[in-house]
Amino acid sequence: MKKPLIALLGWFCLAPLVLAGELAVHFIDVGQGDSALVVGPDGTTVLIDGGSAGDGSGMVVPYLNSIGVTGLAYSIMTHWHTDHYGGMDEVFNAGFLPSVSALDRGNTAMPSGTQVTQYLSAVGTKRNTAFLGQTLQLGDGATLEIVAINGVTPLGSVSLSGAAQVENGRSIAVVVRYKDFDLYIGGDITSGGNGTANVEGLVATYVGEVEVAKASHHGSSTSSSSTVVNAFDPAIVIYSCGLDNSYGHPSASVVDQWSDANKVRMQWGTTEGDTGNGSRGWTSADSSIQIKSNGYRYSARPAGTSDLVELTTFENTVVALGPGDGAITELLVDPQASSDTYGEWVELANLQYGMNSLAGAGLKSGAKEVVLRSPILLEHHKRIVMGADGHRSRNGNVFVPICWPENALNLVNSASSVSFESPVSAFPIHTVSWSGGGDISVTPGVAYESQELGIGALYQPSVATFGAGDKGTPGYKNTADTNVYPTWLVVAQAFFDDAIEFRLEAPAHPFQFYALAVSPTANVGFDVLGVQFPLDNTPLLLSTALLPGSIGALNFDRKTVKWTLPGSPGMIGQSAYAAFLTFDAALNGTSTSPAIPFTIQ
Repeated sequence: MKKPLIALLGWFCLAPLVLAGELAVHFIDVGQGDSALVVGPDGTTVLIDGGSAGDGSGMVVPYLNSIGVTGLAYSIMTHWHTDHYGGMDEVFNAGFLPSVSALDRGNTAMPSGTQVTQYLSAVGTKRNTAFLGQTLQLGDGATLEIVAINGVTPLGSVSLSGAAQVENGRSIAVVVRYKDFDLYIGGDITSGGNGTANVEGLVATYVGEVEVAKASHHGSSTSSSSTVVNAFDPAIVIYSCGLDNSYGHPSASVVDQWSDANKVRMQWGTTEGDTGNGSRGWTSADSSIQIKSNGYRYSARPAGTSDLVELTTFENTVVALGPGDGAITELLVDPQASSDTYGEWVELANLQYGMNSLAGAGLKSGAKEVVLRSPILLEHHKRIVMGADGHRSRNGNVFVPICWPENALNLVNSASSVSFESPVSAFPIHTVSWSGGGDISVTPGVAYESQELGIGALYQPSVATFGAGDKGTPGYKNTADTNVYPTWLVVAQAFFDDAIEFRLEAPAHPFQFYALAVSPTANVGFDVLGVQFPLDNTPLLLSTALLPGSIGALNFDRKTVKWTLPGSPGMIGQSAYAAFLTFDAALNGTSTSPAIPFTIQ
């Protein structure tokens, strides 16, 4: 039986509010090279590699400045290849010399030359040789562990004698852990491809499942073996490589290995990579990539954009969508600004009141079906686009966060259908058919969009032009949908050692004021500013009404409010209700959300 959240009352009244911890990892776009910044929950900063000569001053330092980083605690240089360390001296000389330690793999087979001399001169006395198992503390229990160096792993050493690409095999590999969230970065470490030593296979077996894996060696076939893919089994794969690079990165075989029809993963790159190597079915962020996590949920975003995708960790159980819980709100069957090979896409939406996971859900058309591995979270009435390819230069200039593998799905122009498949039911969540009395027609270059969320039979051809000239609104509210939806509240999952996150939405009342509160019960309610507020007037409600952020103004039609929990395991299982109302400058209540239940996990 759920317990009322009375135990929070004293804390809400007396305890100071502090910001909940957040881990951030920034994959910095340095073209054909590597650079990543880890920022711990306590602000500890670790720079892993610095790109090639010129990238440090041209890309890394400007990026650090742009996100407000003023110094580094640590740096890690994964190995002695210039596309990884060539820019680090520039970073150090620009005022970012690590305050604690600059780690590298040591002097074993260290090369010579101008760039090595520049690195050694810039790092000075801060230089230290890393060691296997070395663990950096990042705050709030978050850690960075060195899990490979010079061919040595926690599961044993791998002989590099006689192997191809020995320097790559010597790479430092690390795993970053924060609560349930795990992320892997391995430099150019090898896993047996093209005559290389299988170091990464042992690393992956030791590390196990991760949420995010950076594909080693820029997506080369020397890394990311089937053993590595199966052991890491991630939700997101990251590629760091240059546009139209001469190395064929990321390899089409590697892209296909990370995703197949039964396990479709988000795969993002900092650029479109080698556009002539035949790889497709992955997304180019066309920028640096930002990953942020509270340890239970995490997000991915191309830097400088609003294209945010939220996910949950594999350990965190989130309710999946069943029949009628979601909808296909828009689809483009026959693109004209690109070929069908690259330009087909389907927009999916969540019709439920909370945040639901798409893990195990999928799309089916004809005899082909794809199933999502990535546990993407969809909030109430939010949309996400899934398509054939994520390269804007060839898909009609649309951001496609998740792509099905090459030839895994085709939306044929003749009479057919596509189903949004449920992982919890034999019946689909929603199906759209076309031609021969179907839900839509197939019009070249025109997407069909629903007139109302959840009303699948009402579709209209879009009149809005997007990208390279096709019609549609991929990822945004449909032009055919002129409805104004009611005031709503989503309570993101609440964990005892994290923040309760309330997401307020009032489409009919932009820029109005709001008042948010929590109560252990929602039975009778009471009048507030002339409207019936759905929560009961209790001491808990009165205390939460005094918290910072409980009263404020909407940012257009929405607002996110976070209240940090005290971190007591005894709170697990306690439950309450939340609601908010909107009011105008004359203190007239204009709308209320429903009372939304939540439970501390």
